[in-house]
Amino acid sequence: MKIVYQLLLLSVQAGITFVVLLGVYLLLALLDYRGSFPAFIGLVAFQPLMGALLSLATISLCVLVGLPLRLAAFGRWWRQRTLLALGGAAAGVALLGLSLFLRGATASAGFTEPSVLALASSGWFLLAFSLLHVFPPDTLLHRVGLLRTQYSQ
Repeated sequence: MKIVYQLLLLSVQAGITFVVLLGVYLLLALLDYRGSFPAFIGLVAFQPLMGALLSLATISLCVLVGLPLRLAAFGRWWRQRTLLALGGAAAGVALLGLSLFLRGATASAGFTEPSVLALASSGWFLLAFSLLHVFPPDTLLHRVGLLRTQYSQ
């Protein structure tokens, strides 16, 4: 039963992370749109596919890197600090916003400039890792467990 719970939790976390990352990617692609017809076709046809592939690759990498968080000893420590993961997600969003600010500071700056690319990719991976490894607090799980056993009798 515990394995089913872990797989269900991982699939929900991965689904939420995928939707958020795809939305962020499409927003960044829309902000990088230059206004020509071929660029519009690329934006509509190819960017969603590239966003989905990049999101899946990022999620796979973050699952591999975050495997120790799903193990017993370190996992307990991480699960007790839910605000740490939420703070990481907020920091990732802040880094992405800062990269947009730096990109908009000069007319020639794009996402290929090294400082902007470093901020955007750091924010991307921090957001993905933090969202993928946010666990419900133990107090919430305990309350849900108590409610389930109380009403199942």
